[in-house]
Amino acid sequence: MKCATVSRAGWGALLLLLATVNFTFAAGNSHREPDTLYVSTTYGDPEASGAWNDPLDTIQGAIDQCVADEIVLVEEGEYIESIDFLGKNIVVASYYLTTHDYDYVHTTWITNYFTGCVVTFANSETNDALLYGFGIYDGLGQFNADPELQRGGGISCINNSNPRLEYLQLYGHQTDGRGGAIYCYQSSPVLYDIIGDDNGAASGAFLGCVYSNPICTALMSMSTTAGSSIDLFYSTASFSYLTLQESAGWCGIECSASDMTLDNATIRDNDLGIYMDCGHVVLNSCIVWDSLAIDIGGECSDDILDVDYCDIQGGIGGITGQENATVNWGVGNIDADPLFCPWPSIFSLYTHSPCAGTGYEGSNMGAHGASCEPPEGPLHVSISGSDYSGDGSEGEPFATIQRGVSVSVDDDTVLVEDGTYVEQIDFLGKDITVGSRFLLDGDENHIDNTIIDGDAAGCVVTFAGGETIAARLSGLSIVNGVGSWDSPLLNRAGGISCVNNSNPALDHLEIINNIGYGRGGGIYCLTSAPYLDNILFSGNEGTFGAVMYFWDGDPYCQNITIEENTSGLEIITLDNSSPTYYYLTLANNTGTSFFCHFSTLTLDNATIVNSGNIFCEDSDVYLNSCIMWDITSAIEFSGEMTGNYASIIYSDIQGGRVPSTPMAAAPTTGATATSTPIRCSAMHQTAISPCMTIPPAQVPDGKVPTWERLALGA
Repeated sequence: MKCATVSRAGWGALLLLLATVNFTFAAGNSHREPDTLYVSTTYGDPEASGAWNDPLDTIQGAIDQCVADEIVLVEEGEYIESIDFLGKNIVVASYYLTTHDYDYVHTTWITNYFTGCVVTFANSETNDALLYGFGIYDGLGQFNADPELQRGGGISCINNSNPRLEYLQLYGHQTDGRGGAIYCYQSSPVLYDIIGDDNGAASGAFLGCVYSNPICTALMSMSTTAGSSIDLFYSTASFSYLTLQESAGWCGIECSASDMTLDNATIRDNDLGIYMDCGHVVLNSCIVWDSLAIDIGGECSDDILDVDYCDIQGGIGGITGQENATVNWGVGNIDADPLFCPWPSIFSLYTHSPCAGTGYEGSNMGAHGASCEPPEGPLHVSISGSDYSGDGSEGEPFATIQRGVSVSVDDDTVLVEDGTYVEQIDFLGKDITVGSRFLLDGDENHIDNTIIDGDAAGCVVTFAGGETIAARLSGLSIVNGVGSWDSPLLNRAGGISCVNNSNPALDHLEIINNIGYGRGGGIYCLTSAPYLDNILFSGNEGTFGAVMYFWDGDPYCQNITIEENTSGLEIITLDNSSPTYYYLTLANNTGTSFFCHFSTLTLDNATIVNSGNIFCEDSDVYLNSCIMWDITSAIEFSGEMTGNYASIIYSDIQGGRVPSTPMAAAPTTGATATSTPIRCSAMHQTAISPCMTIPPAQVPDGKVPTWERLALGA
């Protein structure tokens, strides 16, 4: 039985022939086939012939006996040795070669326990030399200023050695030079389906290349203990379906004076995804999701970066050093959460991922497919959950609200358990419900106990994708947000921002201790008309609209309480807006209560006490069944504008008639003059109060959405 070659073209015939051999070791003829030597750590003997029933005990012993085109077939077990192919174009393989049972890769191990490089190709082996189907672990590399004398910990390919390395697992290799698991110098190996983990190096803990041209398919580095995952130096490398995660060094890939092509790569959870300098990097259908995606060093002036059909965190803004290079930001690129599946499929995508089917020619972006679905029913979030391993089910909840939002689709509910969640969330244009267990039982204690804390890092909740009233935020406390001053479209509140015609429902919330350095401490709305119901605002600060800033919108608000907020100017700012408030309480605030500019303010059954007045510029005010008390000059109109109008009925206004300026109409009949409300609190009157005769507001039909109580399993 003879195999002439072990080239790819002959694999099918080779496997068929080997599959016919009985590999049971037993007494019998010790003559071996001239093309195959067998190795067994259990039955082997150093003096054996290498026949199937007379195996050798070491892999190196079999290699020593081999000639070109022969096969060394290794039984499962641990082989404590270092091996050198000695320039021979042979196959060294586990039983995975003949069985296609991947368990043999897990159970056939080569190690030397840190006494040097485990596998060496140093004598111009060609692509006909194949290492196939092993676990290789705990090798120790060697740094040398001469790259030809340097060695990796796991596998070294030097001196124009170009073997094929396939179906390998490389764990625990270390070096103080390049290439913890694999080191290449002046070589062009072909690498296929190799997994690395827990490798370390000064650079290139998984793969380090100097003056080399590797061709790599389906490589995965799970984590490194030191150094970047891949280091290319004066090399040209192509990677298809590459996966890199959690490099302990400063980046996932270092590409210096090198050219690199990445097709369908997934690079995630590194401090920096890719560093390039003095080279040309091409990314196609890739996902780079890291704190910083790509950095261009700037040592050369001719760097080129081509990006097409990729999901890059931060978009083109996630690429730093662009001034040092030509960046060709091509077609099909996005900046969106890839929606990776939970453990163990952490590199695969949810089927509704924005990366599914949006790569080149309709492929998936990244190295893995789209294989997982969100659970039925509400998506659960808990401080004891995990975004890494949780799937959003009740038994395996997510750890962050944003993860629940990202995985959700329209009409889903993200149910948040009691606890404090330090994060900022974005509804991403989805018409979903995000709420505490208040949604289940109506217990308002959940509002106090379920907190989204912005940690002074930005706006706590953002609606910027055209969400409708079917998007709902309910039963939560929104605290410690800090807004930013910017152009109207980019301005953000500290607490909640609604921009780009986003009109969500916000109900049963406490918006507390947020700061607006721009417009809106509590809420900022631009060209949006949210529905607000049963919301407490307290302790918020800001210059323009410490509590609310509405710009070009007509929000509807009822059962709103605004207490003890502070502004250098205004508590609520209206700019070209027409909000309606039913049952508003505004008490003990510092700053003008309302500043109205080219706006129409409607208040029904409002109580404004011990706070600033209503100040109008070219605006209209309608008060019905309201109380304004302990206020200096309850309503004031700017003398520089024209067109102001006030209609006040069934209201108790301290001082009576508003200032009779030419711009202001007289209060409508029915407004009381100076009858003290006789309050027992800021919100309620005693039975003898003259305000008890004021009729209640009539909420228009169809203005208030209704919700059914959420039921688990529904």
